[in-house]
Amino acid sequence: MIDQAGFGEERSDVTKVVNIHEKRAYKRFMLELGCSLRIHGTEHVGITGNISRAGAYLKSLNPPLPEEMVGESGELSLELDDGQITTQCKIVFIGNEETTPTLDGVGVMFQLMPKETLAKLEGVIHSRR
Repeated sequence: MIDQAGFGEERSDVTKVVNIHEKRAYKRFMLELGCSLRIHGTEHVGITGNISRAGAYLKSLNPPLPEEMVGESGELSLELDDGQITTQCKIVFIGNEETTPTLDGVGVMFQLMPKETLAKLEGVIHSRR
């Protein structure tokens, strides 16, 4: 049995605690990058709060997205140290100050990201750890 508080140490005397927020395919990294999300012809500019190989959490988007946009697809551009990468994404979560005050932002899942783009993104993630 894995004790999450013990950072992966095996312990048979501890009841396993499951944190649903950590049941993700890829580890998330706290990383602020400038970003813009283009959806239905409108550009929403902000910064990333965290990012992984599978997606990102975008905060401070201007203009904000209404909750009805969950499920819509768009184009996400991320500002890197040596340029910009762009990929398709799907909106999977929209929080706002009223319903989720601690999660005021947009969760996106990357779609059809080319290998070269993924390699650039991983390079930035690992260089800033």
